Amino acid sequence: MLDRHPPSRCCVRHPEPLSRPCPAPLDHKRPRPAGRDRATFRSWRLSTRKRSSTTRIDASNWSGLQDLHRDVAAALDFPDYYGRNFNALNDCLRDVVHQYYGWTPGTTGLALVLTGYDAFAGQCPDEAWTTLDLVAKCSRVASLLGRRLLCLVQSNDPNIQFEPVGAMTPHWNDAEWLHSAR
Repeated sequence: MLDRHPPSRCCVRHPEPLSRPCPAPLDHKRPRPAGRDRATFRSWRLSTRKRSSTTRIDASNWSGLQDLHRDVAAALDFPDYYGRNFNALNDCLRDVVHQYYGWTPGTTGLALVLTGYDAFAGQCPDEAWTTLDLVAKCSRVASLLGRRLLCLVQSNDPNIQFEPVGAMTPHWNDAEWLHSAR
């Protein structure tokens, strides 16, 4: 006999409340990743769902704002009229959140991965912070629409720091903080 969901913990949407165990079997369990880091697990869980997509942008070769705007516009399919300034970036990121372009329709999550961001932050620290701040604000808008916009920033500099973005302070992943060889 298969285990059944209790009515209060059912993962299947039913048109009416259940008064007895759900007929759906409890066979959907997936293996969890090694480690205890919640953020890593949530990111892993988000990436394994078919309802999310990932966009990777290499920031290691950015020497200024022109490179940032060119690569972000290309990766997220911004329209031709994109103004290549921070006001236009904010407007287009909000359009991405509304899934007009740059976000696969029908998915609820978009992971924006910026690799080599320390190189760009070293050359243009104010612009690097402003970019992260805009993405953080658009992430909040996405959450209001029932979507997830996640920005993952990769850095080769263990001492990189930013002022609070979106009125929040960015922190190191706790699982990596104690590793001296990161």
